[in-house]
Amino acid sequence: MASEGAADLKALCAQAKKQPQPVYLLLGESVSTGAAAHALIDVLVPPASRDFNLETYDGRTTSMPTVLDSLRMRGLFPGNKVVWLRETTLFLSNEKKGDLTAALLDAIEEDR
Repeated sequence: MASEGAADLKALCAQAKKQPQPVYLLLGESVSTGAAAHALIDVLVPPASRDFNLETYDGRTTSMPTVLDSLRMRGLFPGNKVVWLRETTLFLSNEKKGDLTAALLDAIEEDR
């Protein structure tokens, strides 16, 4: 199975190099998703641009309006901008989907 995941990641990175997508959602254990995120970052954002075109947030402590603001802003340098929301709790429980939706809508409305 591990080689299958590596092949999938290799294919994802090859596709990202040819035609980057606006959003990548990586769900799973932080060890696996972290490795995948780093591989995508290596493809999408050159090292010289990372100080300004790569923003990393801890999803356990960062407010949603902060992340949304970051997503709305372009990168300082030309090329891709990556916003990495690590270890978010948004997808952990089905029990609070209504609360999550309300919180996201409130966060969006506050910025209007």
